[in-house]
Amino acid sequence: EAMKTNIMINKIGTALVFILSAGAGFLVGFLTVNRRKKEIMLMRTLGMSDRSVFSNLFIEQGLCSLAGALFGGVFFLWQPPLRIALFLLLNYAGLALSLVVFLRKNLLTAIKED
Repeated sequence: EAMKTNIMINKIGTALVFILSAGAGFLVGFLTVNRRKKEIMLMRTLGMSDRSVFSNLFIEQGLCSLAGALFGGVFFLWQPPLRIALFLLLNYAGLALSLVVFLRKNLLTAIKED
C-alpha cells in the first residue's frame, strides 16, 4: 500500500514538473519579449517578417533552454532522456505561445503600448 502511494505521488510530481516547465517556457518567452520589445519592433519596422523574428527569438531561447536542460541532465544523471526531451518540448511550446501572442499584435498597436 505504501509503495502504491509513493508511485502515485511520483506520478503527480512528474506531471507538476511538466506543467511548470511549460509555464516556465511561457514566462521566459513573455519576459524576453517584453524586455526586447523595442528591438523586436525595430526588426519588424525594418522589414523582417513575423516568421523571421519568431524563428530568431525561438532559436536563441531554444539554445539556452537546451544548454540548461543538458547541463541539468548531466548534473542529475538519474533523469531519463525521455523526461528531458519532454521538458524541452513543453518549454518550447510555452515559449512559442508567448512569441505568437506578441507577434499577432499590430505593429502600431505595439508601439503605442510602449
